[in-house]
Amino acid sequence: MNAEPVWTAACARTVDELSIANFGIRQADLMERAGTAIANVARNASRGKSFLVLAGPGNNGGDALVAARLLAADPSVRVVTIPISKTPAEIPPEIPMAKLIAESFNCIIDGVFGLGFRGPLDPSSAAGQMLQSAAQIKAKCNAVVVAVDLPSGLTCDDSGQTEAILRADETVTFGALKAVHAVAPARDLCGRVHCIDIGFSNDAVRTALAGSPPVFGVVHGRDLIAEDPWTSLSPSAHKYDRGHVLVAGGSAGKTGAPILSALAALRSGAGWATVAIPGKISGQAGIPPDLTTESLWSRGNGLSGLDPKKLERFLSGRKVRAVVVGPGTMENPLALKSLGVLCDFSKAGFVVLDAAALHGIVPMLRKSKQTFTEGRVILTPHPGEWRLLSNGNEQKRWPAPLDADGVLAVEHECADLGIHVLYKHSTPILCGPVPFRIGEGTEARALVFNEGSNAMGRAGTGDVLAGCIAAHGAIGCDAAMATMRALAVVSSATQLAANLVGRHAVLPSDIISMLGKVAS
Repeated sequence: MNAEPVWTAACARTVDELSIANFGIRQADLMERAGTAIANVARNASRGKSFLVLAGPGNNGGDALVAARLLAADPSVRVVTIPISKTPAEIPPEIPMAKLIAESFNCIIDGVFGLGFRGPLDPSSAAGQMLQSAAQIKAKCNAVVVAVDLPSGLTCDDSGQTEAILRADETVTFGALKAVHAVAPARDLCGRVHCIDIGFSNDAVRTALAGSPPVFGVVHGRDLIAEDPWTSLSPSAHKYDRGHVLVAGGSAGKTGAPILSALAALRSGAGWATVAIPGKISGQAGIPPDLTTESLWSRGNGLSGLDPKKLERFLSGRKVRAVVVGPGTMENPLALKSLGVLCDFSKAGFVVLDAAALHGIVPMLRKSKQTFTEGRVILTPHPGEWRLLSNGNEQKRWPAPLDADGVLAVEHECADLGIHVLYKHSTPILCGPVPFRIGEGTEARALVFNEGSNAMGRAGTGDVLAGCIAAHGAIGCDAAMATMRALAVVSSATQLAANLVGRHAVLPSDIISMLGKVAS
């Protein structure tokens, strides 16, 4: 699967150093191109005539100074430049902070700290005070903040950061995205990110990536959508060729969730979708005629949730290719025997576990001493459900995969259990048993999809995604492709729906109606 490698701070430093030392690229040329890009973004984003430039001692401070020079070449533009030295940490006395705050600026260029910064930033330091003053100016003047590489005080490789003294509206970075730009929540502190090619050596990039392998790879929705797995169907293909998807879930007041999943599977390309809702509440569900129903839940007998014998008979007798378990459930419908049925099914079929089917699934798998077939199962927890994978056991809780340590820990767990897992937040992160090949000679430990929007932030969108993933699994995609392509399809369908009804009015049913309109 093609994806753009996300550079670590070490990789970015090596690219810069090798380009200059080994491949004859002058540092002054790199800095001039970087400064030009910053000046262009600042000019276009602010449409203003007054710029405050904060320049630290590193390379990004040099980039900011180049931008200041280029902006100041226009006689109608006012540029105030504040150089901030390493030590002693003093702001030049001729520009006291009180005077600065009283002035008006259209744009602030933040070039204080760059990719090499390791926090935390001391708010009482000169740099910290200057950034706080700049934040006051931003608030007072509604000034646009343009960060060079990243908002000062953030750490390049840590995407779990949630606060910055001076949040950026625009961030200009060079060569490739870094974790802080690509993965939420840190991404949200960067505003709109501009990734600029300033002429690094391709050989330097290859060498740097080999020495500092990427943790994350960012996939592009347009490329995923172009890889349409249904194009291989013959003209005479029937419902079983497209794949039969079973969705088991629902609870009192939440019978709509499994129906959304099943309809999404059909709209995504599946040939048949069946819903299994607990008998006591099945009458609450308004089952559309497009779906069939089946009674697979236990009726006493000391069992809980899905009846393993009924489930096994239905999976084999009705040629089911993909199963979604969990939408709309509040308690895990799986017991050890029904979990074993799904593990056996994964040898030829595809499994999506969602919602309460994730609660305690890790200790359950360990207790059962069974594993899923690698590449045939995906767990889709949102951050709240992520904390429940280990049944609330704090000592065994999986870390969120927001940095290298977290990703590697989750990868180890995935390898042990034979699963893929999607950390389902605003920039979904996919982890699996092994690294993902994202290009010639390049691997990433996790894949990131960062093209979604807050129009997807509605109850029910996750159910739509689960059904779309299952349809892809039913047509033969492995867990990685099924999940990432489904994300691209659902994101694109959401945008199409937003174009019709407005971004803040999109319903899950609107997304489903647009799934088939996503162009391949």
